[in-house]
Amino acid sequence: MNQPRAPVAARLVIEFDATETASRVSPLPPASPPPPRRDSVQQLLDDWKRERPDLDPWPLGIIGRLSRLSTHMVRHAEEWLAPMGLTWETFSLIVTLRRCGPEFALKPSDLIKVSLLTSGAVTNRIDRVQERGLVVREPDPNDRRGVIVRLTPEGKALADEAIARHFEAMAELLRPLGRQEADKLAAMLSTSTACAASSSCAATETAMIPGSLPGIAGSPTGHTSDSMSASAMPRTRRRRSKVTRLVAEPISPQ
Repeated sequence: MNQPRAPVAARLVIEFDATETASRVSPLPPASPPPPRRDSVQQLLDDWKRERPDLDPWPLGIIGRLSRLSTHMVRHAEEWLAPMGLTWETFSLIVTLRRCGPEFALKPSDLIKVSLLTSGAVTNRIDRVQERGLVVREPDPNDRRGVIVRLTPEGKALADEAIARHFEAMAELLRPLGRQEADKLAAMLSTSTACAASSSCAATETAMIPGSLPGIAGSPTGHTSDSMSASAMPRTRRRRSKVTRLVAEPISPQ
């Protein structure tokens, strides 16, 4: 009688040709870029496209975002300036003096030109930082009635600390762009700001030239008619000059 055979242990060995397998494996398709994030400015663009399809609101996509970015940056800066005892205005003044060179001093009139502020606003800023010992007013050696505003050693040290923190915060704000994209954006914005500054300067110069205001009855060369009183023309020039200045002043602070 046949005896049942005992089971024999066995194993299954599967061999692969690594070279052939690798050649047959298709690479994964590249990941699609994430969709652009929708911001509040895009909502404005969509609203205007819906309400006024006859208009192209594309400039708002750039100017609006620059404005929002500037507002966000100033608001964020106020948060880290406060522990230093600075506001955006006082910070702007001391870093303006810091970047002007080894003397770290400017006339109040030069501060007005650099900051595009009124004389009263600059005077108030100087008063606040002088009370803290960050600047001093010194007699102007070239003008007996004038003064020079100079950073003190304490003011210079605080300006160095504040501007380093400011650059760090701005870099973090722009970090999603990457350095190459940021450089390209800076170059494009430089072109736009240069054109805007040239237009503003040209408009201001034109406004200050007698007889050059548009819309005044007169000869083709711009001279006023004999019926216009002599006192009316200066008032018109001053009014036009003031409006032009108001347009130029909202340039972002230092």
